[in-house]
Amino acid sequence: MSAWINDIWRAGQVNKGGIVRRNVHTVAQNGGADVLEREVRARGFHMARIGEQYLIMCDPNGPMQIIC
Repeated sequence: MSAWINDIWRAGQVNKGGIVRRNVHTVAQNGGADVLEREVRARGFHMARIGEQYLIMCDPNGPMQIIC
């Protein structure tokens, strides 16, 4: 696994069940969205793309409500 993806999982919000944001262009330069999606799914997390950001919700068991 590459360093950029490992850095995501070291973010303090991951262990707190929080949200981690990553820029779409940065993800594309460092391995791509499919790599990020695979890693998110492997952890049971959720991910959304909003504008130029990927939002990774790091609580696999928490209730989720999306309001649009």
